[in-house]
Amino acid sequence: PQGFIFHLETGREEECRQWLPLETLWTMEAGLLEHLTKLGLKTWGEAARVPPERLKSQMGQEAYLFREFCLGRQSPGLVIPPQETWELALSLEEGIIRIAPYLDRLAEELDSFLEKRHLGCLELSLWAVRGKGVEICQKRFFPEPRQGIKLIRTQLELLWEKMPEGLLPQEIKVRAVGLRPLRVEQLRLFNFSLEDRVRKKKLEELLFRLQKDYPARVLGLAKNLGISRREAMLAFYDPWRLSF
Repeated sequence: PQGFIFHLETGREEECRQWLPLETLWTMEAGLLEHLTKLGLKTWGEAARVPPERLKSQMGQEAYLFREFCLGRQSPGLVIPPQETWELALSLEEGIIRIAPYLDRLAEELDSFLEKRHLGCLELSLWAVRGKGVEICQKRFFPEPRQGIKLIRTQLELLWEKMPEGLLPQEIKVRAVGLRPLRVEQLRLFNFSLEDRVRKKKLEELLFRLQKDYPARVLGLAKNLGISRREAMLAFYDPWRLSF
């Protein structure tokens, strides 16, 4: 539901609000959303019908403020400042040589965290810990908040290559600093990756060739035999696929 734009008639806000999924309103802290999901709640209407006493075990005193929020009454008590830093450390097995699986794990965890909250980071750092108090760090700065599994994985690999040769750390950790909400055009729901654009262009080119070159008589024959147009078109470029 994230990324949808809802146009509501004046006076029907409360009526429509109860059917909206909880994820549609970004003003709620991600931690509260996780608590509500554990309770099996999916829409704002379901959450509004739950007594505050039941929510209190999950949210404490904020349960009463949250009920007002569900009913459409904004409460400043729920305006929580965004998290500025995210960090994850992994301990390496003794004598480990291949670092790639650990970098993959760090990249996946960070990307999952950023994507769920629609955040990007301005600074990405990789730390190698050798013994007590001995840390080596490499950093990468971004001009604007960035996210994406491929981007993060590539940057972590580049940061690792900058580490001293032959380094065998006991622990590696990744730290994302300067977490900021992404602009609308940066959200994945509104933007396609370069690979998707290239794939789409190739399919459009192939479709143009098929429509231009495919003989009408074969299409007619295929139709009479009960063969789909797609199968007939593919058979034109792959004679072994279909025999008339």
